[in-house]
Amino acid sequence: MKEFYIDHKDIKLHAKLSIPETEMEKSAAGNSEVSSLKLSENLNAGGSAQALPLVIIVHGLTGDMEENQLLCVERAALHCQMASLRLEMFGHGLSGGDFAEHTVSKWVEEIIYVVDKIISGGRIYNFSDIYLCGHSQGGLASILAAAGLKGKIKSLILLSPATCIVTDARCGNFFGEHFDEKHPPKKLTFWENYTLNGSYLEDAENLPLENAISSYTEPVLIVHGTEDEAVPFEDSQKLVEIYENAALVPVENDLHCFDRHPEELKEAVEDFLKIMDRSVSVETMRRSDAWTIENLIPSKELMYRAGKGIYEAADWKSPVAIVCGKGNNAGDGYVVAKLLKENNIDCEMILLADDFSEDGRYYYELARSSGVVWKKYSEDVDFFGYGSILDCIFGTGFKGEVHGTAKEVIEKINSSGAYVVSADINSGLNGDTGRGSCCVKSDLTVSIGSYKYGHFLGRGDEVMKDKVNVDIGIRII
Repeated sequence: MKEFYIDHKDIKLHAKLSIPETEMEKSAAGNSEVSSLKLSENLNAGGSAQALPLVIIVHGLTGDMEENQLLCVERAALHCQMASLRLEMFGHGLSGGDFAEHTVSKWVEEIIYVVDKIISGGRIYNFSDIYLCGHSQGGLASILAAAGLKGKIKSLILLSPATCIVTDARCGNFFGEHFDEKHPPKKLTFWENYTLNGSYLEDAENLPLENAISSYTEPVLIVHGTEDEAVPFEDSQKLVEIYENAALVPVENDLHCFDRHPEELKEAVEDFLKIMDRSVSVETMRRSDAWTIENLIPSKELMYRAGKGIYEAADWKSPVAIVCGKGNNAGDGYVVAKLLKENNIDCEMILLADDFSEDGRYYYELARSSGVVWKKYSEDVDFFGYGSILDCIFGTGFKGEVHGTAKEVIEKINSSGAYVVSADINSGLNGDTGRGSCCVKSDLTVSIGSYKYGHFLGRGDEVMKDKVNVDIGIRII
């Protein structure tokens, strides 16, 4: 663990960086002395060190970095082989600044400063991804900071997020202390012995909370005790519905700081971090796929590898129906059809559309020339009698709800009784959120290149009995 201070404007922010023990041994970063060096010097652990994800952890109002709920998050991060950076914000703990003069906006500015410094520092430790975790007011500040750090925060972890600070301040209420919201007092005393300047209240009333929530589209984990005595649990129930991609883990009968069931908090955070660490967003995969094609592997070869990976991953039962939509997801299916035929497994291609990508058409024609039969889907086509069905209707970029012919086909696949394999992701499922009211239910889903968030979030685990990822040489960037 390294303890140090970060210079920001005219104050010093107290910080503690913890790195998993194996990495500390490799990089000799186990110095626990307190220093006043620059941030880049404190985070530098050797330019050749393996890249690690970093979890930045922010406490709540009147709190500090040593609170047990924050240490639970740190332990979860370390157990996932991630580094953690605990911060104490303006006016709290050992950081500079007068408590009465702090505002949520100051915290937001400090978080953004630290993240930008980490990313642009040059000599800093080689962090691969940045996660942002905040408790209570720290959760509120994290919501706002993430919106200002677009593309830089892989995911948010919110513990009992105090969005009520904003919504209540607009109504002239601050944790039970009432005031005229149009004319906030110069000072406000709360919880008997804490005092804030009126600038805090004015700031809270005007925070762009709703815009911050709507603009952040990466995965969000919210953990909240159902008997929280400070921030209503119902606020998080509302919050999870507003975010595009959020999950709420309620900790039954627990309080604001998770005093009763801290192990459940740690487990929820650890499970989420493991999912995030082994998966990527659809946009990251799209970008990585394009880079790989441009720099390393021709697109036709990449499609062949994808199809071959799907073919080798499944235990095919003859006859096989390969149900294809359009684009490259269908192209993977045409490769599988060709390989099945070459290995004397009876198969048939069923096309929902006469629409091909360039590479898809190439492998469609190869499958046809290999003797694979095909037909255009019509209402009288059913899927009973097939031993296996390969789902190549939609890819990971699908969003929204399934309608029309595609919905009809998915419902028939789900009622067929066949062994169902989905190519890359189950058709009808959002690759980022795992949401989708109508989607294929698979016995096996064969992810291509890297798991996507949707393989685990939302309905991912519900509609996939088993899943496997096939590495086809795509370099994740």
